Amino acid sequence: MLDFSEFVLDEASDLFEENIDIEQVNNQDIAIIGIGLKFPLVNDLDEYWRVLKDGVDCVRSLPAARKRDADQLLSFLNADDKSYSYFEGGYLEEIDKFDAEFFRLSPAEAELMDPNQRLFLETVWSAIEDAGYGGTKLIGSNTGVFLGFSPDLLANYRRYIFDIDPLNMAVGRAGNITSIIAGRMAYLLDLKGPSMVVDTACSSSLAAVHLACQSIRTGESDMAIAGCSKLMLLPLDMDVKIGIESSDARTKAFDDASDGTGLGEGVSAIVLKPLHKALRDRDSIHAVIKGSACQQDGRSAGLTAPNADAQTQVLTKAWRQAGINPETIGYIEAHGTGTKLGDPIEIEGIRKAFQKFTTKRQFCGIGSLKSNFGHLDHAAGLAGLIKAVLALKHKKLPPTLHFTQPNRQISFIDSPVYVNSRLSDWESDGKPRRCGVNAFGLSGTNCHVLLEEAPSTQADYMKQEDSRCYVFVLSTRKLSSLKKTIRSYIHFVENKVKYRLEDICYTLQTGRGHYQYRLAILTESIEDLLLKLRELDSCDRFDDCDNPDIFFGQDFGEEKAWQPSVISGMNEGNRLTELRQACFSYISGYSVRWESFHLESNPARVHMPTYVFDKQRYWSSPDHRLQASPAIKLTGRPEGEYSPDEIQIASIWGDVLKIEEVGLHDHFFEIGGDSIIALKLVSEMQKHYQWSINDMFRFSTICQQALQVQAGINHKLLRIEALQHRILSRKEKLELKDCMELEKPLKEYHTRLAQMHEADLSVTNGYNTLLLTGATGYLGIYLMRDLLVHTSLRLIVLVRGHDAADASERLRNKALFYFQTDLLKEFQDRLIVVNGDICQDRLGLEKAAYHELSLEVDVVLHAAAYTSYYGEESKFFEVNVEGTRRVLEFVKSGKMKDLHHISTLGIGTGKREGLSKALFTEFDCDQGQELNIHYARTKFIAEKMLLAAKGEGLNVSIYRIGHLICDSQTGRFQENIGDNAVYAMLKAAVRTGAFPDIERENIELCFIDSVSMAITLLLPVSALRNDIHHLMNPFTISFSALARMLNEVSGEQSMKLEPVQEYLRMMLDLSEDKTNADRQSFANQILLYLDMLHAPSEYFFATEKTERYLERLGFSWESVRPLHIERMLDHCKEVNFL
Repeated sequence: MLDFSEFVLDEASDLFEENIDIEQVNNQDIAIIGIGLKFPLVNDLDEYWRVLKDGVDCVRSLPAARKRDADQLLSFLNADDKSYSYFEGGYLEEIDKFDAEFFRLSPAEAELMDPNQRLFLETVWSAIEDAGYGGTKLIGSNTGVFLGFSPDLLANYRRYIFDIDPLNMAVGRAGNITSIIAGRMAYLLDLKGPSMVVDTACSSSLAAVHLACQSIRTGESDMAIAGCSKLMLLPLDMDVKIGIESSDARTKAFDDASDGTGLGEGVSAIVLKPLHKALRDRDSIHAVIKGSACQQDGRSAGLTAPNADAQTQVLTKAWRQAGINPETIGYIEAHGTGTKLGDPIEIEGIRKAFQKFTTKRQFCGIGSLKSNFGHLDHAAGLAGLIKAVLALKHKKLPPTLHFTQPNRQISFIDSPVYVNSRLSDWESDGKPRRCGVNAFGLSGTNCHVLLEEAPSTQADYMKQEDSRCYVFVLSTRKLSSLKKTIRSYIHFVENKVKYRLEDICYTLQTGRGHYQYRLAILTESIEDLLLKLRELDSCDRFDDCDNPDIFFGQDFGEEKAWQPSVISGMNEGNRLTELRQACFSYISGYSVRWESFHLESNPARVHMPTYVFDKQRYWSSPDHRLQASPAIKLTGRPEGEYSPDEIQIASIWGDVLKIEEVGLHDHFFEIGGDSIIALKLVSEMQKHYQWSINDMFRFSTICQQALQVQAGINHKLLRIEALQHRILSRKEKLELKDCMELEKPLKEYHTRLAQMHEADLSVTNGYNTLLLTGATGYLGIYLMRDLLVHTSLRLIVLVRGHDAADASERLRNKALFYFQTDLLKEFQDRLIVVNGDICQDRLGLEKAAYHELSLEVDVVLHAAAYTSYYGEESKFFEVNVEGTRRVLEFVKSGKMKDLHHISTLGIGTGKREGLSKALFTEFDCDQGQELNIHYARTKFIAEKMLLAAKGEGLNVSIYRIGHLICDSQTGRFQENIGDNAVYAMLKAAVRTGAFPDIERENIELCFIDSVSMAITLLLPVSALRNDIHHLMNPFTISFSALARMLNEVSGEQSMKLEPVQEYLRMMLDLSEDKTNADRQSFANQILLYLDMLHAPSEYFFATEKTERYLERLGFSWESVRPLHIERMLDHCKEVNFL
């Protein structure tokens, strides 16, 4: 008697009727809408199916080119003439090629990037395009990235780089961090879903699929990408074995002659989306994931031994989730490693699972991909899943190879499964075909995924073609890629004529990226399209093609858009005119709104060839250490019209970026440069010029940089002298004996102070509701706490999140990190979290909510800011200027509100024309200072904007903050600790073991809790409304004193005090010493920090007015003492900063 009572069967609601009601679809079902892959002898799905159905054995010797690379490395490391042997395996033909330009990576970074990361980028991109969501379609979307990956502990690319040239690790570090394999794709597309790496050994990739499905089902992600990459960089055939290897490198799964598993490589990715949404959006669906499960072996015969009972449980768990009758499963893609222990246990686990629900025998086929490619380790599960998907699509079961005699330890006669050893038709009784996929990890984590064939409603593409014309478009970054793409589409059209022309054109128009080289073909049928593609393929130059329906051109980067006329109801003649105009606009670089041509027809996305990458070799090899960089070709002006500085700087760019040609106006960050490579470039520039990291971000082309350095080369001695002056002259604490030149402005300051009436500080502003921005920032979270603890104000906190719950969770986690207290719970009656963003119009709120909030709030405390000591200026401007402008708009809307703004004392630094010394008081703002630091400059612009509003009658108070450091009581500091200049220099000094011996007290440090408390005291006072306050610790400290405290806390003399000139010479020498990459890096950090301290005018801050108010309010500053340094260092160690 069969018992299906535990299952919720879905057979009664037939999902496969032609006129499907999307509401009937199970919301738990996940559609696979995109696939990208690269396996041995396989580069696309068609080739994959051909290998599977024909039973091709892809195990072979290591390809010759890869063998040469491996031999060369081993010879370099061992320095002998020994010949090396490599085992046979399922190898990819090449792993050294990559299209760096497509992904906007420099040759230098590409060469130092782990090939797993490079191949995964290309494969995911192919999967996304296969889904019809290429180009900008996913940018900013709530899409997750889940990577199954188990790093090779011995033969990894990071080790190669370090062995060949350790100094390259500074640039190559990000390209060799495992988590960044997933994170880089999220970064490139600005994906907002989770990005993670899953390592459960052999089951990693299937576990990644399971977690991706769970993320979608819980609403955490709207779509998800699951993928993996497995490469064998140094497959030495050694005597050392782990006990599962096959004697002939072949996996003979379930065969009696099997003695182990072979090994293979592969990269794959799938794009997932809820089935009901995929049907709604007319996506093309490869297959459906009905259910999935992950489970642990727990205690078994051994840590790495499989457990049949646990495998049974994971299968039944997945079937329950799917809600299916197990008798409808027609095939299982087994883990099938071919080991003596593993195969019998797997079949036993499957038998016991089916036995719970049926007594049928040999009704379910079983097979193992490992017989074709070997064991792909952590990539095996997803490779098997894609094999199962293709079996569903083609309605055939591919053969398992090397199966001649059943394993005598397995009784297939009494089993529900049989080994499918030949290509066979997959028959169906009218119900959807279903299959399962197993992956069992050496770690004990077992996974099972249940698949179902895609709904047959996708037969829409078989509908009768209409006779209208459509525009077929192709676009690539390189001309060579476009030519290859045309050939791939000729092959596609020849073999896939079942697709409707409109669906093909729609998918290319809306589901692909549009790049520099553009092709548009006006066509009326599949046959016509094929003729025109062949015509193009026969042309040496596309410009020579004289067919009036073929359009070719280039986009030169100018932002522009073209919108067609209203197409609905338009006759075919006028529509054809609009289509031709669209073609002209498209090849001229316009962004065309192609959807307008399809509003009446609702076309579907279809699977088609994806981007053809223009790959070049990028491989770190010993030869590169010996090769001189090729002479750089500089373009942008007629030959010979370049200045010596332009040529010198171009040469530096070429060496750092590993490029052979560069344009005078090429933007560093658009041709592969990033912040890490920028540091290296700055280091090289400083050997010839006076140059800082901020200069790098301000002047990002060769032309701009040459203009900045035309005054000539700054030699080392001159640089030492300049840096020495900067350190010794930096003096923020105002002392009369140091600034007699400022006698007049100082006298004026004191006169103004004397003329001020004694303010009554007991009267408050009567605020009731305060809106706080930036509460998840360092100062912002302290302000939130102190305002809640020390005032009765009701706080509305603006926090950016995916939704309201996410915003609250972000804020809660910040409070827990800093205070180990759930402030949201403790002050739930006075604290309201609003999901919003100052970088969006209306603060990211709906119109009604924005208006309601504008009437509710009495005062705004604007603490949000982008704070860093270097970075691209646009990021600072967007938050610090545009964000402040939006806050100002809010203050002016609804009822009038007071505004309290957090600024920086940095706005008072910088050069004053004609002044060597300058006094900056609470009465000052614009003294004509030239600010080189982006943060200070954008905060200065924001202040001027607010002071203009103040002149119009708005109440604006400004708090200028000094150098923030840790909490005086706990030592805790901001989470992004490395972005703080003081801490970056502290870390660099600790690592280099040296401090300049300067007794002059010119380091000003403010404890975060002191600054927050000062603002909390000043904000409510009515008499201080519309005032400017300087919050700066009067107890400054010297470099020497700081070093002595560090030595006292550590109990040893680890910090050596060096005379200033010797210290600077040592730092400059270390910055040029390529034998110690770690010390070189930290020396550069110190020099970069000192560069940023530079101000041609010596500046002094007046704080007496603010200090008087604070003293009357009972506030006092705290000096930096050894106990503070100890707390600071303890926290740095706790968060692994030191």
